[in-house]
Amino acid sequence: MTYPPQQPGAGPYGPPSGPYGRQPQGPPGQYGYVPPSPYGYVGPPPPRRRRTGLVVGTVIAVLVLVGAGTGAYLVFFRPSGTAAAGNTDPQQVVAGFAQSYTSLAHTLSTDDLARVKGYLCPTDQQAMQVIYDHQKALHNTDSSFSMRASDARVAGSQGTFQIVITDRGTSSRAHVGKLVRQNQDWLVCDTVSPPG
Repeated sequence: MTYPPQQPGAGPYGPPSGPYGRQPQGPPGQYGYVPPSPYGYVGPPPPRRRRTGLVVGTVIAVLVLVGAGTGAYLVFFRPSGTAAAGNTDPQQVVAGFAQSYTSLAHTLSTDDLARVKGYLCPTDQQAMQVIYDHQKALHNTDSSFSMRASDARVAGSQGTFQIVITDRGTSSRAHVGKLVRQNQDWLVCDTVSPPG
């Protein structure tokens, strides 16, 4: 078997490289030239992968988490004593008050207390705190308690609504609750009274 002729000094795998052989001309990194390596021809480095999708995805995820965290804070951790956002509709105010009061009776949690206080004017907030402290000291949750509020009627900056309380299977007759408008928000006022 015959092999093609080789140049003098060339090995079986092509011309030698390194200090004893002929090297390509040009500065390193230019014209595809890669400096010789003791391990043979290494080749150019692989092209860098773009990470645009990863960066955009990360930014979107951070924005979603920040938005969700802000929304959760406003819904669940609103400071007590402040009106709930959107207390401009009297029907929603009385329904929210009754729902949060019912939840508070079941749990006696500070989060539910803050929600109830969000619907109350300052005098009723103080009365609510007294009721809460009294019930908490007795460890007296009441899972049979429920409150319904409806029929909000307003005239000017004042209004009324109907409250029906059910406790241990017995419903009370309708009581009248009072609404007052303060700084564009409707608040339940002169309705909550501490235990006597």
